[in-house]
Amino acid sequence: MKQSRATELQTGPSVHKRITLLWPHKENHHYSHVIYRALIEMGFVVDMIDYRELRDKLPEVLGSINSDLVIVGRGEGIPPNLIRNLPCPTLLWYGEHIAGKDDAAVMRLREIKFNNEAFDYVIWFGDNDTDAIQVLRDIGCNRVGYAYPCRFDPTIYRNLDLPKIYDVSFVGTLTPRRKAILEILAKRFKVEFRNIWDVEDQVRFFNQSKIVLHINFAPFITAAYLNMRTFDVVGSGSFMLHEDVVFPGQLEHGRHLVYWRFNDIDDLMDKIEYYLVNEGEREEIARAGYLFVRDNFSAKKAIQALLQHVDFSLYAPKLDGPGYGVARDKFGKETKSLNELYKALEPVTSPQYAQSFYERGKIYHDLERWEKAAEMLEQAIEMDPDFSNAIYLLASSYIRLGREKAAVREMKRLLDIEPLNPEVNIALGELYLRLGDKIQGRFYKEKGLKLSPQRFHGEGLAK
Repeated sequence: MKQSRATELQTGPSVHKRITLLWPHKENHHYSHVIYRALIEMGFVVDMIDYRELRDKLPEVLGSINSDLVIVGRGEGIPPNLIRNLPCPTLLWYGEHIAGKDDAAVMRLREIKFNNEAFDYVIWFGDNDTDAIQVLRDIGCNRVGYAYPCRFDPTIYRNLDLPKIYDVSFVGTLTPRRKAILEILAKRFKVEFRNIWDVEDQVRFFNQSKIVLHINFAPFITAAYLNMRTFDVVGSGSFMLHEDVVFPGQLEHGRHLVYWRFNDIDDLMDKIEYYLVNEGEREEIARAGYLFVRDNFSAKKAIQALLQHVDFSLYAPKLDGPGYGVARDKFGKETKSLNELYKALEPVTSPQYAQSFYERGKIYHDLERWEKAAEMLEQAIEMDPDFSNAIYLLASSYIRLGREKAAVREMKRLLDIEPLNPEVNIALGELYLRLGDKIQGRFYKEKGLKLSPQRFHGEGLAK
């Protein structure tokens, strides 16, 4: 298990969010290392666990996790009970081919069905592929979304300015379709095939190639979107001839790369011949593609988009008592874990939470510093418009400031949220009576008393 820690999390003072990356990270799975570096750069504490390497020890390894979030890549075969027992939100980032009737899709669908319902979030590893996303919803995945993956890292993928010694190249697994197409091309062009997984070797090979090919793995389905290899090639400053996709995204044909028609070998050969001859146009497209990827895509942006789906407070421990006390974990058990205590305190210490402004507003309200109380409570409500306690205290602060009409506005807002709350109805009635509106005052006061007198324990907004 790999572990690293940033010096300080940017989102809150003295509170470090810990993320466990449960992802294969050996051999060809270097994307996990890119995610790892991006999370560290963003200020998270990160543990990286290869679930395939430690499969026999998963109960012990997963049982020791104490994080704020667990991100799982693919996750095949991880027992669902181990996922459910984790003390924090869990997210599966999944991108295997599942939207089809072919054997590959059926196999992957069987794979994800083993544990998909155990995850709090299942995020599609790609563009807005409506077919795949619908499949995830149909099989019962929770909180389905999508985040486009990109492993572009300018320290890795870059233009090395090397001599172009290969006319046509291809990197990837040699499926029967790819093998057949490459054999046809080899009769007419100099074709170089490599099945290499070392990232530096890949970047060097791309830089030495005049044309780098993308060939879909199978003849029965058009790729839905550009895959990460596309960004590897274009981000290395190389010219890419890419088989058609359904959702090409922002990389434009003839500007950043060139597409060849799906399953049309003649079109592919015509374009290879054209771009081998027209070197200036080819290199201009390669240069434009490199600059566009460099300026608009990064692993960090992809992870930021992924984390937008996550509510870190989904299983946040609650504090007993008025703002302090015993921290409790996801399962409601008391814990003395310092990490759990930090998580429990964060809503009242970090300015990214409405609760933080509410707690400060409440203190100012108790100190009778009405202007500061209103300022803090207004910020709390701006962040959480349905924060009932903050709205109530803000109305109380407005009354002390002589802003009765503003207080009425807030109490009406509160009634939109809690229309059957007797205390709020009675308080609003008292406000109207103070303003001289006897009809409205009596209406709300009588309504509050009729709703449930025994539930009214308040002292009113003001005496």
